[in-house]
Amino acid sequence: GVSLLENGEKTAELLHRKYPSAAIVLTLGEHGSVFFHQENCIRQKKYDVQAVDTTAAGDTFTGYFLGTLFQGGSEQEAMDRAAKANPGAMAAIIGLPAEKVTEICEEIAVGGDYVTAVNFNSPVQTVIAGTKEAVAKASETAKAAGAKRALPLAVSAAFHSEFMKPAAEEFKIAVKDMNFKTPDVKFYSNVTGAELTDFSDMPELMSRHICSPVRFTDELNAMKKDGFDVFVELGPGKVLTGLVGKTLKEVKAVNIENTESLKVALEHLKP
Repeated sequence: GVSLLENGEKTAELLHRKYPSAAIVLTLGEHGSVFFHQENCIRQKKYDVQAVDTTAAGDTFTGYFLGTLFQGGSEQEAMDRAAKANPGAMAAIIGLPAEKVTEICEEIAVGGDYVTAVNFNSPVQTVIAGTKEAVAKASETAKAAGAKRALPLAVSAAFHSEFMKPAAEEFKIAVKDMNFKTPDVKFYSNVTGAELTDFSDMPELMSRHICSPVRFTDELNAMKKDGFDVFVELGPGKVLTGLVGKTLKEVKAVNIENTESLKVALEHLKP
């Protein structure tokens, strides 16, 4: 098939002509998301990116679509060092409201065992991170509180938690002299869970992404409130497409990863 990463502009233009109010989501990991608004489309024809652990991919690629020439690498190395210095664990809590998962983590953390909610993937799927002992305790407490499952994740550290602060600080220094352009499209941040309008300190925002929760559900709700009702995921797999369906009602969500899925998506999105 034809690589959509090499033909993103044609794909986006085609989608725009048929569905001008669609939001395009570029997926390079569970939070590597870029959203394009109405008249705008992907303008880059060549993508020079490096895939990393799916729990960290988005940080590497965020700056790229803001009109920068950022080419990852420093972040992954910094995160590897932080992981070795602060080994931890993560688990996905399924079937329990995010508010309850957050409450459980806070109660355990008060007792001295660090654990926190770090990925708000859908209303009933929240990922937690912290020390191995605290994550295990939170998982058991969540199941006792009604969670359907608590799945340990095969990762080497507690990503998006305070254990990653050393990596965030190192990464901020590494990118502090980069020049960032203000985008000419709407951009939604899953660090803030809202449309991003202040691009005055991108090194700070990007470094925060490394040690802050991924607020994907807030981000989706903000987009829905702004009028988006069609979500197109560009990239391998359809994880985000499924999460959109679990989070938002009365919207369409499709994934495109090759020419065949593009045909299916266009057919599915016919008015």
